[in-house]
Parts: sequence; structure tokens; C-alpha cells
Amino acid sequence: MSQDTAINNGGSTESARAANRPAVMGGWLPGIITWLLILVLGGAIIAVRYSAAESDQANVNVFTLILGFGMFVTFGVWFVFRSAYPMLIRLLAPVAVMLSVAVWFALYEIDHVDGNLIPHWKRRGAKAPDELLAMPEVAAPDQATEIPAKVDLATTTAWDFPQFLGPNRDLQVTAVKLSQNWDSDPPQQLWRQPIGAGWSSFAAVNGFAVTLEQRGDEELVTCYEVKTGTLQWSHAIA
Repeated sequence: MSQDTAINNGGSTESARAANRPAVMGGWLPGIITWLLILVLGGAIIAVRYSAAESDQANVNVFTLILGFGMFVTFGVWFVFRSAYPMLIRLLAPVAVMLSVAVWFALYEIDHVDGNLIPHWKRRGAKAPDELLAMPEVAAPDQATEIPAKVDLATTTAWDFPQFLGPNRDLQVTAVKLSQNWDSDPPQQLWRQPIGAGWSSFAAVNGFAVTLEQRGDEELVTCYEVKTGTLQWSHAIA
């Protein structure tokens, strides 16, 4: 009789302890609703990326970033408020994420954003590539005696691309014949020339290409020979 009483008392004690424990709101892995939201957002990313061929790549990247951030937030909310992990771990995880982001921005900064809205980073204090380029050792175009005589931008040819969208602004140059299959017959690189930062294309006339570029604090108008890539003249303005 005393043994039964002891067993019953032990069971009652264990029941009381269980009743005093805080209820666990979630498990060690996300629940069905959380997984469903993550899968929906992930599927949306795949759909957006799949349609990239027919869409503006910049918009595709923006939507991908938004949807990816939504997936991250969905998992983060579950982890902090609904998971069964110890409270200390659930609190330290977002703090660690925020500290990592703060450290990243303390060490790096956005150098520029390209045409597809993808940021390119550089170490804080580091010089940009255009700042490492030396200023051209050629004369400004207003010093006529120093300009090479062969630079003739007054004469036009059928191969010129003198303005935005081409000679007739219809994105066509009829005199140029290109291969229809660049996999079997790719174009050959003639030369490669490091130049300063720029957001403009080239105006090509009579075998010379004129563009705008930046080198450090100087904005330049530059003229290159198309066949060789040799800089012919430049004019800089601070």
C-alpha cells in the first residue's frame, strides 16, 4: 500500500512539474505554414528569374531581392518567435545578423550600381579603378598643332555609328555584316584598353571612337583609334 502511494505521489509531482513548464510554441523545424510561405516565395523567385529573357533584367533583380528578403524574414520570424530553441539563442541570432551587416558596411561601401541594379562593392578608403589610372599624356583637342593629323572626324563612312542608336537612330548599320551564330563563329577581340569610369557609349566616325570617361576628379572627352585602341587625344575638365 505504501509503495502504491509512493508511485502515485511521484506521478502527481511529475504532472505538477509538467504543468509549470512554459508551453513550447513551435518545434526545432518550421511548421507547415512557414514552409508554405517560404516555398511560395521561392517559387516566385524561380518564376521571375525564368521570365528574365523577356523582362528588364534590372526589374528582375529588384523583385528577386524583395522576394529573397521575404524568405529570410519569414524564417527569421519563425526562429525568433515560434521555434523551440533556447531564448538566448533566439535573441542572439538576430543580433549576430545585425552586427554582421554593420561590420560589412563599416568595411565596405558601394562603389557603383550597374545597369542591372547590381551593386559593386569596394573596401572603404580604397581607390576606385579610375582613380588608379594616370592622366593621358596627350594634348587637349583645342591644341590643334598637337593633334595627330590622321584624326579626321569630319569625313564619314558607311561603317560610322556617330550618334545614339546609330546613323539614323534606328539601331542599324547596314554596311556591317555579322555572323548569325557567335557560338561557331565568334567575333575576335582586337585589343583591350583600360579606361576611366563612364556611363556613355562611343560615337564612332571614320575609324575613331569618341567617348566620355572619368579618371579621379577629372572628366575627360577621349578619342581612340578603332583598329588599335590607341588614345589619340583627350580633353579634361575638373
